[in-house]
Amino acid sequence: MLAIPDEIKKAIRQKKVRRIVIFIITVLLMAVVIIMFGKSASSFSENLTAFKSVLYPVLLISSVFISKVYRIFTDTDYCGVIKKLKVKTVTDNKSAAKPTWEQLYRKNIIYLTIEDETGRTFRKKAAETPITPKSDSEAYKVGDTVLHLHGTGIAVVLPTAADTRCHCAMCGGSNDKMSDICEHCGLPLIKSIGGLQK
Repeated sequence: MLAIPDEIKKAIRQKKVRRIVIFIITVLLMAVVIIMFGKSASSFSENLTAFKSVLYPVLLISSVFISKVYRIFTDTDYCGVIKKLKVKTVTDNKSAAKPTWEQLYRKNIIYLTIEDETGRTFRKKAAETPITPKSDSEAYKVGDTVLHLHGTGIAVVLPTAADTRCHCAMCGGSNDKMSDICEHCGLPLIKSIGGLQK
């Protein structure tokens, strides 16, 4: 059973509110751009109707992706044991606006097949990280218990009895296992979930 401390529930609600506020602001900014473009375009040509009919929806839809407000409805809490692990290595760019060869880098996308306490199996993307000498792909192993909280963007491995460190489910920061509060974000540490703890 996933029992989330009240402080973490509050932090998750605040994240949702921030996304909604950012969404509203970006929609308003896009509306201003559309109005300004409409006024300037009308003085040039009347043949921009088709262009405008494509541009306006694209600008408004982009607000959804800029604010990532869709994650409020698509993301869920999950916890379970890793049954399979797949690491996909791809090439990415540090600048989507004006990519250059110098800005290219390789990253790992980590997919986990997880079985929850009810026996349901599902596949999730756990992390997306640049390849480093100590890559995050080494942080996940088959048999580990992982926890993901709605809106955090991370899946953390819950500590075993032999571990001395644990990770915060909200910010991902590493902490002493004996601590009850994350030293990075100040929220309670979740170290076990019901019968799933190893």
